[in-house]
Amino acid sequence: MPAAPPAVIEIAPKPSPVAAPKSGDKSATRAILPQPAPIRAAAPSSQSVVATETNPASAPEPPPPAPPDPRVVEAQDWERTRTTNSVDEINAFIRRHPSGSFTDAARARATQLQQQLQAAAASQAEQADWDSLDKSRRASVQEFLSRHSAGAHDPDARAILADLDRRDAEARIASARVIEPPKPPEFRERETPAVPRDSGDQQAILQALSAYQSAYNSRNVSAVQKVWRGMPKSTADALNQQFRYAREMSFRIAPAGSANISGDTATILCNRNLELTTRDNQKVSSGNERVEVTLSRTPAGWAIRSIAAR
Repeated sequence: MPAAPPAVIEIAPKPSPVAAPKSGDKSATRAILPQPAPIRAAAPSSQSVVATETNPASAPEPPPPAPPDPRVVEAQDWERTRTTNSVDEINAFIRRHPSGSFTDAARARATQLQQQLQAAAASQAEQADWDSLDKSRRASVQEFLSRHSAGAHDPDARAILADLDRRDAEARIASARVIEPPKPPEFRERETPAVPRDSGDQQAILQALSAYQSAYNSRNVSAVQKVWRGMPKSTADALNQQFRYAREMSFRIAPAGSANISGDTATILCNRNLELTTRDNQKVSSGNERVEVTLSRTPAGWAIRSIAAR
């Protein structure tokens, strides 16, 4: 700031003593009157100059700040949000930026988190069901598989089911060994003594046994029932289950002698053997068994009426 000019001060000279005017002398009277000092404008003080230059009211106002770029705001918001595991936070971002550059990525992340939450809930439910599962009941294991197919415990449940199938197959084989209880001795004593018949009947009986063996090895219950007329329903059900769970099967029934024929009824002793492989590769054998086969004459030939262990 330039230095202010020095102030100019006029000092009026002292009037010299004059003699008193004479009476009536007007000019003398004017001469002795003091004359006013010349008036000059005072220079502005430095205080007033400084106040003027520093007065904020006279300075121009600064322009308002520019609004933030929406793309920058969204990018910063996404950088804070993209690593979260909260679906609510992701959805809040989508609501703030419904048409932004990162909205599609946010929706994909929300879907991923939803799938993870659903998978975690399904895993917890499966584990709870597995812990409370009655693993000795086929129906319970099958129901578990229907609810949690391809779950973490799916292989374990299928292994348990295969083991139950193997046990059932073994039980069916054991029950098939004694399809009918042997006749009491007193009943056999009351039977009519066997009367030899011609070789045509013997051959027809052997054909019936051979047809029974073939139908059994074909694992066709209906074909077996055509040879064994009047098969009990429990026996048919047992054979049906046995055929269903056997992967391989070999059945043999061979006569141990000639048939005893009495009228339209015949009995013959046979050796029976059954060997099978279950679906889980368990091998089961009945061993050689002695059975008595009872047959009846029909218009179509001889048909099995019963098979009993001896």
